[in-house]
Amino acid sequence: ENRVLPLLGYHPKDRPPHVDIERNDNDFIASMVVRSLTSMAVVFLALFIPNFEVVMELFGAFSNALATFILPAIFSIIILKSSLSNFDYIMMSVILALGVLAMVVSSYYALLNFIHSI
Repeated sequence: ENRVLPLLGYHPKDRPPHVDIERNDNDFIASMVVRSLTSMAVVFLALFIPNFEVVMELFGAFSNALATFILPAIFSIIILKSSLSNFDYIMMSVILALGVLAMVVSSYYALLNFIHSI
């Protein structure tokens, strides 16, 4: 029986065996490279993009349509494919198509706004 403490993780006596495995040097180097590239990307954004609002607009245009229309429709089709009626399948496909259209249009206008702000 593994006891998980809410804020501290596993109880010291119940730790899974993979926790005690030493970290590989290649993993450490790879994680340092990823952290360095992420930090450089943040510095690049801070220096060269004058208005952070347009970056958030572009991110929101892409992610909102993905999270509200596209992914739920895809997951519903995949998970419920055996129990969906033809009408339900068509409606999910329409929602998926409208979500892709909304994502493309909103991303296009956000990208135009981004280009004009630079």
